[in-house]
Amino acid sequence: GYSMVFRAYYATAYTNVMRTSNGTATNAIFAFSNMLTKAIDLVNPKYVLVAFDKGKKNFRHELFAEYGVETIIRVGTCGAYQPNIDLRDVLICMSASTDSNLSNALGLVGSYSASADFELVQTAYEVAKRRNAKFHVGNILSSDIFYNFDKEGWKKWANLGIMGVDMESYALFVNAALLHKKALCLLTVSDSFVKSDILTSDERQTGLVNMIEIAIETAEKFSD
Repeated sequence: GYSMVFRAYYATAYTNVMRTSNGTATNAIFAFSNMLTKAIDLVNPKYVLVAFDKGKKNFRHELFAEYGVETIIRVGTCGAYQPNIDLRDVLICMSASTDSNLSNALGLVGSYSASADFELVQTAYEVAKRRNAKFHVGNILSSDIFYNFDKEGWKKWANLGIMGVDMESYALFVNAALLHKKALCLLTVSDSFVKSDILTSDERQTGLVNMIEIAIETAEKFSD
């Protein structure tokens, strides 16, 4: 819930801030409600549950700053934007773009180019190549929008060579940069915007093995 509220606020805070008579900003509430309503209309679920966390620093920041973690390798799934990327392919994300306003939230004048640690990328590449895994290295889009009502918007990112889309990589890389830590994101393709393919729930249980093994072997080389 809080992540959606955060995204709702910064998606609108620099265009049209809505306020009450005493000056309290309400655009986050309005945008969050709008996002939730549209998702309900699209999915038509029987039940809806919205969970809010404790409202403190996120787990990425806590792992880096409070638990002495020096390196985080995230594993997850993504949607593919390129025709040469197939289901179950592994994406080694060396950088991340975003459609969010996180750069503005950091007080930056401009956009920050978020990148993974080079040594982690290089190691994961070597591990994946040695394992004969089908993989790709490049830029991922971290989107704030799970159900995007602009059905053709992804093509503009694809035209720039973006491999696919997730929701976490950019924030992970930014947190790592702020705290001078190492981070990498490995993703398995679970669906394709180009081919309209998607892994079933059963296929997801077995289709992530390559990515996980690459992540483990890469992590072992940085365990000291």
